[in-house]
Amino acid sequence: TGGEYRTDCPLVITIEREYGTGGHEIGEMLAAKMGIPFYDYELIQKAAAATGFQPEQVRKWEQQLPYGFFYDLYHAAGYDSYRQQTNEEKIFLSQSQVIRQYAAQGSCVIVGRLGAYVLRGRPYTFDIFLHASYEARSHRAAEQLQISPEQALSEVKNQDSARKTYCRHFTNCTWGLARHYDLTLDTSVLDAASAAKLIGESIAVWSKAQGEMSI
Repeated sequence: TGGEYRTDCPLVITIEREYGTGGHEIGEMLAAKMGIPFYDYELIQKAAAATGFQPEQVRKWEQQLPYGFFYDLYHAAGYDSYRQQTNEEKIFLSQSQVIRQYAAQGSCVIVGRLGAYVLRGRPYTFDIFLHASYEARSHRAAEQLQISPEQALSEVKNQDSARKTYCRHFTNCTWGLARHYDLTLDTSVLDAASAAKLIGESIAVWSKAQGEMSI
């Protein structure tokens, strides 16, 4: 809850994104532009150290749930009170703790890992969701992964489905719903530099409206 944070806590920016929208690159450019730390893959390293898993295992298991629809029903019904935590749940809890630690240390940009939900209620947190057309995202994925457009489209859809399921499981919220964010941005026709610039300008306007904050 918001009571866990100081009223003068620094600005933290979270970025959630559809697969293939360029979220990592945009977040990195935004952080450089603002002169603040950027966290993405570091969360994997920290979670690995805390849980004892290898970073490759964390990368494989994060945003992945092995049990599917019937497990979600079982979980929602409260029949799993005495079961042990899954590896995926251990990783989520570890990454959530790391996110809160980074947010407490100072201003930063955090990409993925449901950062907006983890820091919900925290003042001076600017939450962003990036989306784009299937065509634009498939093109980016095909170039990055060196695969065919058809394979890229399949990968985009699979990753989107996994992220939606992961979000629903841990937050009981609809992934990508605009009302959960301060800004949603279509990156279909924007390069990373233009998107970072537009986001930075939006944050400046939002920051002014919020009053002075520590950056």
